Amino acid sequence: MAYYLAKVQFEITNDNGKVRNHSRSYMVNAVSITDAEVQLTKYLSASVEPFEVKTISESKIVDYINEQE
Repeated sequence: MAYYLAKVQFEITNDNGKVRNHSRSYMVNAVSITDAEVQLTKYLSASVEPFEVKTISESKIVDYINEQE
């Protein structure tokens, strides 16, 4: 498994009805880029905002440490 950095673009409609693009980054632990995209799409499928996965690249991060687990 490796960590992948994914950049996703959302279309957000403000209160005035104007649509604007907003980008967010996600870290995904996956076996491949394809697996990372599948996981991310599944995770974001509940989102009410339309989204597009723009890029996914392997990260240089080697581990994730969470002392609270």
